[in-house]
Amino acid sequence: MAKQKGSVDKSKSHKKGIPVHKTEAESQQEKISWKFFFMLLASIVVIVFAAHISGLWGGLVFNDLETLKFLSTVQDSHTFWSSLWTQAFKTPLTQQYLKATYAWDYEAAGFSVVWHHIVNLGLHLVASGYLFILVFTMSWRLKHQGRLDVDPYMLAFASAAIFACHPFTSEAVGYISGRVAPLMAANYFLALNCFLLSQLAKSKALRIWGYIFSSVFVVNAILVSSEALLLPLTMIMIALILKQPGVKWTEWATRKVWVLCTLIVLAGTLPYLALLGVSMPSGNANGLQLLPAVSYYATQLKAVVTYYLRGFLIPIGLTVDPPFVLANDFGDPLAILGGVVLLGAIFCIWFFRSRPMISFGFYLFIAGLIPSIALVQPEYVADRRIYLSLAGLSILAGWALAKLAMSNWQRTLIVTASALLVLIGLTMWRNYSWSSNEALWQSAIAANADSGRAHAMYALSLIKNGKTEKAAIESKQALQLSPGTVPATLAVAATLLNSKDYQGASEQFAHAVELAQKQKLSPEIVGTAAAGAAESLMRLGKGQNAMSYAQLAEETDPNNPRVHFIVGNCMLQARQFHLAYFELQNAVKLNPALAEAWEPLSRAAIAMGSGDEAYRAAQMAEKIDKSPRAKTAVPRVLVWAGQYDKAETILKEALKKDEKNPEILALLSFAEKQLGESAAAESHKKTAEELDKDAFAKADLPPAKP
Repeated sequence: MAKQKGSVDKSKSHKKGIPVHKTEAESQQEKISWKFFFMLLASIVVIVFAAHISGLWGGLVFNDLETLKFLSTVQDSHTFWSSLWTQAFKTPLTQQYLKATYAWDYEAAGFSVVWHHIVNLGLHLVASGYLFILVFTMSWRLKHQGRLDVDPYMLAFASAAIFACHPFTSEAVGYISGRVAPLMAANYFLALNCFLLSQLAKSKALRIWGYIFSSVFVVNAILVSSEALLLPLTMIMIALILKQPGVKWTEWATRKVWVLCTLIVLAGTLPYLALLGVSMPSGNANGLQLLPAVSYYATQLKAVVTYYLRGFLIPIGLTVDPPFVLANDFGDPLAILGGVVLLGAIFCIWFFRSRPMISFGFYLFIAGLIPSIALVQPEYVADRRIYLSLAGLSILAGWALAKLAMSNWQRTLIVTASALLVLIGLTMWRNYSWSSNEALWQSAIAANADSGRAHAMYALSLIKNGKTEKAAIESKQALQLSPGTVPATLAVAATLLNSKDYQGASEQFAHAVELAQKQKLSPEIVGTAAAGAAESLMRLGKGQNAMSYAQLAEETDPNNPRVHFIVGNCMLQARQFHLAYFELQNAVKLNPALAEAWEPLSRAAIAMGSGDEAYRAAQMAEKIDKSPRAKTAVPRVLVWAGQYDKAETILKEALKKDEKNPEILALLSFAEKQLGESAAAESHKKTAEELDKDAFAKADLPPAKP
């Protein structure tokens, strides 16, 4: 039978890679290959694990301790949970649902860092899976409508696979405080999938359940992050994309009038939730000054091209402190370029309306950026802030690969596999940067060698790891690169404190407090500087002078055990024993592993006449504290209890290991005098005073018996 003129042989055209637009009736005859669908979904799981499993063995990095410090209050479970959910619905944008997930981790596995990382990985896994389902469902529907010229399987797989293993996702998985991104996205994509169910289901019951669950996950997403405020607008976008081509707009709007009206009202009103208060996580803002609004907006536009788009296309040099990001105003050429790019992306949403998945990719890219751009915050840039936008960019890249597959499957397979392997390798390398503070700031310096902040934070991480000489070099370099900045000043102060130059440290910490308050930095930074000033003055024996700084530190960080330790020591020096005991008890309650708090706690308990408590604290000090003073904790309690013979035995053994410890000598001299061993007592007294003229005052001896 002769073919009609102009007809196309569909079997041949498919072999040639020519797009074949099928009628809806033809497309409806095709069924989803569920076996192939789940094979692709399983492949996404494998890709996620391949890229991110190395991040499970990372430690607490950057602001993780700050993020998780509230867990000490979870012990009072009823009060904690009632307060959290009350706060969540009073001020929805304060990330209470995010806090709840950390608390659930704590209740399930204690303070397990690995468990926190496992949960982050699981959230990224389900977010990637939900994105695959979302893209496939939309693509399959568009294919049925004859409006998709690529393979839905390939489009969904390529989009989700790129999203799953791109190095931009490393912060969201390897950084415990980055959980906000995958948690929000998982609820975001799940809400959209439920909304699709309500739009595509033939059963009325399924449609109703779709609306119900969609509403639940919208609420969840909003309670996690302000980025979810655009969810109703995203649902409107999906409804517009999936409209049947042959249905008139008036007829379509009439059919969905209640749904559309509800979504329009929500899209217009949800942003006003910000008026109730917005919680901005410290994230990567540690030590950064809050920019004026104009500078902040210009910086965000500049970052779109200099970091986000550049990092998506060339994912190397990713860092928490990137160069070429800050802009003073909209006169910056790169800020102007960023604005042009965003306007261009908005234009592309309309321009590619005949290719809806491209349009949707551009929309998600914009929708993920708008909330973080609109809300002025100390943090300038962060990988996790592009997490949702990354899904949109991945859809665009996935569409390009699916389009290439139409002409040559073998070439596309090689290109796709190679790209995924490269991305997985880069993500594994980025995970290493998030494994420790030292590695994080080393990578930041490698990407931005002129950043004083990066050198300062690296110095602080070196101090914690006992690398004091290298820390001193880095802190000086930080001060040279960024004079008058808080991170650099803190690094110098911490170096001086670590080298026991308490006078110099107290001056630098006090200067850091002044700078932080003047620059209106976050309370956490002010508290850190104040705690350092208080500790330096405490070490100098100036407890009274330290108290104002200690109280400031306690106000900004009431659940910090070290702050309670510092306040307790200041009270002990001021001989306010009850207050000292209370503060030191709080310190060891919040962190029993705070070794240096147990010895002063035993002294406070002695002064209060609580012998049993003093002895228990002294035993803990002797067990976990390696400092010289901890060696005298138990014998001091015994001396105060009048058990001089036992104290003498322990002190003599201690003296064999540490012959020049003036406190051991002072305590031993006192015990020997009470036992009538006058010659030995006088000899040890003389040696103690030769080593330290204030040895007997520092030994906290009881009144001698007449």
